[in-house]
Amino acid sequence: MALLVCGWISPCPAVDPVEAPLQQIQQHISATEKTHDALQTVRDGLDQQLSEIELRQNELARTIVELEQQARTREKRLVAMKTQRDTLQAQVKAQQNLLAGQLRSSHLIGRKDWLKLLLNQEEPSHLARVLAYYGYLNQARSDLIQRCREGMVKVDEAEKALADESRQQSELRKQVQHERALLAEAG
Repeated sequence: MALLVCGWISPCPAVDPVEAPLQQIQQHISATEKTHDALQTVRDGLDQQLSEIELRQNELARTIVELEQQARTREKRLVAMKTQRDTLQAQVKAQQNLLAGQLRSSHLIGRKDWLKLLLNQEEPSHLARVLAYYGYLNQARSDLIQRCREGMVKVDEAEKALADESRQQSELRKQVQHERALLAEAG
């Protein structure tokens, strides 16, 4: 087959009917490989993200377990502190009742006993014994008052420690809730 171009006869290249579809198939294969490579890159990125998310979830789950353990420990400590506070309050109340009884007895005896004892010169040994008794009684009363004061200070300290522990427990619970929310978001 020859072509006539500007008066010249030029041979026309022969087109092979099998080669054209083969080139199209090769182009299609090449485009498919490029798409496959792009999808593989996306898949690798998603796998990496999934791996990071799973690691974060594991960290959050571990943190939650640790925080819940701390919360249980703090709860036990709170119960022990409340028991100690109640015991201290009961001791202070008992001491106050004892002191009140001593004061009532002292009031019933009255101040006139001292005067009678001093004016009664018949039995000086009796006076010495009664004065020693009153001295012991006053010392016991003074000791009891001191124990009451110390007990009240301990109760106040226990109340402050209990309030501080309760505040820390509340903060810990908030932290656990926050970590759970983060875990839910990561999931």
